[in-house]
Amino acid sequence: QLDRLAERYKQVGTNKDWNSMVYSKAAKLIRGLDFVLTCSDQIRSRRGIGPKVAEKIDEALATGRLARLERMQSSTRGAVLDELCSVHGVGAATAAEWIARGVTSLAD
Repeated sequence: QLDRLAERYKQVGTNKDWNSMVYSKAAKLIRGLDFVLTCSDQIRSRRGIGPKVAEKIDEALATGRLARLERMQSSTRGAVLDELCSVHGVGAATAAEWIARGVTSLAD
């Protein structure tokens, strides 16, 4: 879940690179654990696990989803990004540039 949230922040751009990096690092840290994570308190003392990241970890562990990720995916911009990125060779940067130019669908 944290990897998907990091990727979404990366796609959105506009000063969200920091969020992308933070959630990506947290996901990598969790993948590298040699124990099963049951709550964020187990890794709270690790560098990069602040209150907001811990909150997201607990939410993902408790519900299997992240409300913020779902909101981002269901937003109009998120839907347009997904649609444009479905074109072969179009990445997040190109899609974001097209959106900035007023493109709101593949038909445009």
